[in-house]
Amino acid sequence: MRSWKEDWTLVVAGQTRPYLLALTWAGSIAFLMTALNPLATRLIFDVAVARGRLDWLIGIAAVSLLVFSLLRWADFQGGQYQQRLTNRLSAALTRRMVDGYYRLPPVLVAQQGDGYFVARTMTEVEQTVTPVVTTGMQLLRALMTLVTALVTVLLLSWQLTSVLLVITPALLLLARHFAARLHQDAHGVQEATAAQQEIHAAAIGAYRTVRTFQLDGLALHQLMRAVDRRLDAVYTLGYRSGKYSTLSRITLSVAELLVLVLGGYAVMTTSLTLGSLMAYMTAYWMAVGAVQSLIDLLPGVQVLRANIARLAGLLAQATEAPSFPAAPRQVAIEWQGAAFGQGDTATLTDVNLTVPTGSRVLIQGANGAGKSTLALTALGLLPLRDGTLSRSGEVSGLVEPVVFPALPLRELLSGHDPRAAQELTEAFGLTALLDARYDELSLGQRKKFALTMTLLKPADLYVFDEPLANLDDPTQLTAFQLMLKYTGGKTMLSIMHDAASVTGYFDLVADVRAGRLHLNDTPLQVA
Repeated sequence: MRSWKEDWTLVVAGQTRPYLLALTWAGSIAFLMTALNPLATRLIFDVAVARGRLDWLIGIAAVSLLVFSLLRWADFQGGQYQQRLTNRLSAALTRRMVDGYYRLPPVLVAQQGDGYFVARTMTEVEQTVTPVVTTGMQLLRALMTLVTALVTVLLLSWQLTSVLLVITPALLLLARHFAARLHQDAHGVQEATAAQQEIHAAAIGAYRTVRTFQLDGLALHQLMRAVDRRLDAVYTLGYRSGKYSTLSRITLSVAELLVLVLGGYAVMTTSLTLGSLMAYMTAYWMAVGAVQSLIDLLPGVQVLRANIARLAGLLAQATEAPSFPAAPRQVAIEWQGAAFGQGDTATLTDVNLTVPTGSRVLIQGANGAGKSTLALTALGLLPLRDGTLSRSGEVSGLVEPVVFPALPLRELLSGHDPRAAQELTEAFGLTALLDARYDELSLGQRKKFALTMTLLKPADLYVFDEPLANLDDPTQLTAFQLMLKYTGGKTMLSIMHDAASVTGYFDLVADVRAGRLHLNDTPLQVA
């Protein structure tokens, strides 16, 4: 079982001082409220009422009202501070979890859908961070209230067992005033949450492109903007609901003081002294309420720790990019006795393929034969089940389905050579779409942009998965010419199922069929 220190480090790390300040704030309010409430009660009855001083009675009531109103307002401000702290913790943990997701081994990512990781990196973060703050404050409040109330009870009396009936006033006017605004604020939170989920899902779905093209900075920047917008909406809702709650409590305090004043007046007219009794019962029920709160909070603490353990478990699986054994000299990539697949059984077995440095290799085969699976292993996005894979140098490539972060194309291209980016976007007719997001493009436009990104990344090995699919004939010719130009002197591994018109440009051709990779007997020379 994880230690409390480990849980604290995961969720609160970097915000320890603000968290302790919030605890001190909440504890101080709880102490003052618990200590001053019975004191005010006793002063009213045993000082003002006992001496028959109406002016003292009104004075003590007025001062008490002022003090408790100030304490309520300070408590409200403390609640806003706690919400801002919650926002900072949530943003930091969200960033850490998504960054950890991008570093998960590909085999783990392949085992679950995007929605699963959205839940792990978004929903579970929210289910953890908010209780970490609120539960911590509630625990300290309950403990401080219990200790202070018990001390007060001990000082007042051991014999009193009567029950104090508290009259709670109706707050219909305040409820009507705030209802419409709270509804609007809640709708804003829902809208902002839905917008973040859309961007969050796109960021999670872009695992391969982010990992291949080092787009984590851009993806995280866009994601955090959406996170900030949602958290601002949450803060606004919290402010409004907190203000409503605070004013309601102040109103309740006025009602309670009116009851005490009327009770004090009754004592004055009947010569009864009830100050100690009233003070005792006030402290007694505060203690009972604190104990009940502690009982209610304990199960939630265990659930919270389980949530933290789940988040830590996901982060523990994050690793750096896999390293490959260096291929032999003059070899770009080599499979030896390799078996691999994305399901429960291997798609291809006994794969033996040596790709010389600077060569062009064509992998042919029917759809579903396992060609793309071979490309995934070349990119380091799918581990082998058996055999070995050695690779030298940097690799660039994409395997369908391709998903980029939901950013404008211009931003996705910002980290690459601007001249090359301009040439490729002009050649593919993407110049007018640079301000559009990837998810707004057609299938053909997405293919062109994927090819652009693949060719822009400096690499020693380029892997193309059906690079001419979804393109018309003239564009296919343009695309293939650009592939030859930008991979000149480098190694190219191209996956195609209909490559009769371009076969002559490859040095080596292999066919995938019946779960095996078959090499042509006579390698072709470049035309």
